[in-house]
Amino acid sequence: MSSRKKKTRKISPRAKKAIKVQTSSKHKVRNSVILIFVGAFLLWLTITVAFAGLFSQTMNKISEATLHATAQMGFKINQVNVIGRNRTDADLLRALLNVEHGDPIFTFNANDATGLIEKITWVKRADVRRHLPDTIEINLEERTPVALWQNKQGLAVIDKDGNVLTRNNLEEYASLPLLVGEKAPEHAYDIIAMLNAEPKITNYLDSIIRIGDRRWDLKLSNKTRVKLPETDPELALSLLLKMHKRDNILEKNWDYIDLRLNDQVIMKPISNTASNNN
Repeated sequence: MSSRKKKTRKISPRAKKAIKVQTSSKHKVRNSVILIFVGAFLLWLTITVAFAGLFSQTMNKISEATLHATAQMGFKINQVNVIGRNRTDADLLRALLNVEHGDPIFTFNANDATGLIEKITWVKRADVRRHLPDTIEINLEERTPVALWQNKQGLAVIDKDGNVLTRNNLEEYASLPLLVGEKAPEHAYDIIAMLNAEPKITNYLDSIIRIGDRRWDLKLSNKTRVKLPETDPELALSLLLKMHKRDNILEKNWDYIDLRLNDQVIMKPISNTASNNN
């Protein structure tokens, strides 16, 4: 008796694709748990944010009430003392402080006020403090005007570091030396120190001109131009004054006096034609 082979049914690739994969009940439960967790988290987040806003509002009200109570106890601004103010504008100071008589003194931030006041051009340094129970004290160190500066924008008052202090009401600064040139303020300290060391030259001085950001020319009141060297201008100026003491040369009219050479001084007399034109 012959045995018959049992046929095995083969599944074609196309048929394999047609078989559906069923999601188990475990997967459904896990997805439901995740959705519930996400929903609960969003609900918690919403409640927390709302509570934080309410808490913030409550704390602000408590803070305001506390400050009001301290003011009632005498911790309020009654006076502002300013020490060292000479040229700093009082109205500008008042605006920057932004305080009123009777304001709670604990609302005043001295550090913020210091930063604002030190932005004023005349103020070099400021020290602002609260003195309990009712006083604000401001100590100012103001910048010192040392020269007038002339450039394309007109005239300005500057300090030794070249900071522009003001362009207004310049009449009271007319006695200051006049610096001319775009780069003059950057070298103001050196030239002012040199003039202070030889103050006699200021009796003859009209202006100080910066040449090519390298050196200075002195223009005297009689139109003489003194050409200072790029290096050691102090030595050259000292030599000029010694010559003047001996020969009174600054009282005479010259086209220029050239001090740029180490071994000689060149003095060019003013021409008759130029004298007639003047």
